[in-house]
Amino acid sequence: MLRFATLDFTLENIFQFVVGASIFALMLHFTAKSLNSASVDAEGWQWIRPAFMQHFALVGALAFSLLMWWLYFFVGSARADAEQQELVMLALALASGAGALVVWWMFYANRISWRDDQIRLWTLGRATEYSFDDIIEIKQTNGEGNWKITFEDGRSITVADLSHGYDELGDQLDKHIV
Repeated sequence: MLRFATLDFTLENIFQFVVGASIFALMLHFTAKSLNSASVDAEGWQWIRPAFMQHFALVGALAFSLLMWWLYFFVGSARADAEQQELVMLALALASGAGALVVWWMFYANRISWRDDQIRLWTLGRATEYSFDDIIEIKQTNGEGNWKITFEDGRSITVADLSHGYDELGDQLDKHIV
């Protein structure tokens, strides 16, 4: 058995690492392949929809938050530093719950749809309609992926590059914004 610092390079640990890395690589592959086109409703509006990565972030953050809450309320700790551990569990539960809330707000509560030369921003089911001519700025927010679209009235929305319909909206923006 080869030992380096505190890492054990046993056959079992190497196998676990390879399995984990393979699962991660497959998730990335299916995330990239799962991007579909925008959905179209009966009136002809195309919709940006959350994709696998957004669903995974929301469910993962919620699950971790619920786990921390469950540990905090029902399990606790029997160690001497239990009070400090429970404060950390509470902080983790609040932080991951806040993260889930941010993901929900960005990708589920705020939506975008478009048709012809019209574009709609939806917030909690309420639509505000604009023309593509009302867009005053489009900038990339993370280097080369997400777009932040700003309208004349100051309202803006971020469109994630891993969302279903991202490419179609980009084509539509290219047609209208010169």
